[in-house]
Amino acid sequence: LDFEEWLAPLLGRLGTGWVAAGRKDEGAQEVWQLSCRAATTVNELAELLGTLEEAVHALQTAAAPNERKPWRKEGHEYVGQQARRFFAGFGASDGRISGWLPAEGSDPPLWHMVHGDDNDEEDLDETEVRFAIANYAEERNEPTPEEAEYNLAWRTAAEAEAAAAAKAASEGGGGAAGVGGGSFAVGSRSRSAHRLWQSVESRERWRAALRQPHSPAVVALAIKALRDHCEHFGALGYHPPRGKEGAAAERDLAYSAWVHAGAFKSDKQKKKKH
Repeated sequence: LDFEEWLAPLLGRLGTGWVAAGRKDEGAQEVWQLSCRAATTVNELAELLGTLEEAVHALQTAAAPNERKPWRKEGHEYVGQQARRFFAGFGASDGRISGWLPAEGSDPPLWHMVHGDDNDEEDLDETEVRFAIANYAEERNEPTPEEAEYNLAWRTAAEAEAAAAAKAASEGGGGAAGVGGGSFAVGSRSRSAHRLWQSVESRERWRAALRQPHSPAVVALAIKALRDHCEHFGALGYHPPRGKEGAAAERDLAYSAWVHAGAFKSDKQKKKKH
C-alpha cells in the first residue's frame, strides 16, 4: 500500500484512470486498495502487484529491446505441438510450443511455450519440452516420477544459487538483484530512459516469479525489484532522504527482501530460463 501511494501521484497526473476523476467515481486505485486490504493469500498479493506493474508499464513510451534472437518458427519438430505443464496450487496448464532457439556456444537449445488459458509464456529446456509434449499427448493429470525428480534437482540447484546470491548481497552491502536473474544500476530519476524494464525478457522473468509464488519472500523480492525499476523510470513520488539516513533506509529496504533459501522452496516450481 505504501508503494502504491508513492506511484499514485504520477499515475493520476498522467490520466491513466488509476485515480478516480471525482468523488463519485470509483477508479482502479480504490478497487485495488480494497482488494489489497482484503487479500489473505500470497497468490492474491502477487496478482495485485502484477496489476500495479501493468499500470506503471502503460506509461512506457519506448519499446523494450529483446535480450535474445527472435524465436524460430520452423526448423524443429516440436514447434507447433501441444504441451502440458504442471504447477503447484494450480494444476495442469496446456499450451503450444511456439518457437525455438538452437544451441549456440555454451547456451543450450530452448523452446518457447505459450499457455492457452492466460497467454503466459515460459522457456523450456530440451528435457522439459519432451516432458511437456508427452504430458499432453498421453493426457497426464500429474507429472511422472521422472519429471518430478528432474524438477527437484533443478529446484535444489536454484535454491543454492539464491542462497549464494543473498549471501553475496549481504556481505557486499549492495542492493538486491532483480527477480528472475540479472541486475541493473539505479540511474536518473527522470523518465528519460522511457522504459520501466531493460528488456522484454526482464519483465517476463519478473512476472513469471509472481504467477505461482511459493512464499511471501518471492512477493517481497518482487516488490523490491519493481520499486527499484520504478525509481529508475522516474515513477516514484517518494525519494529517501540523502546522507546516512537515506543510505540506511535503502539498505534496510534491500535487506528486507532477502531471506534464507528455504523460504523459496516449493514442491513444484515453474522454471524460467534466463
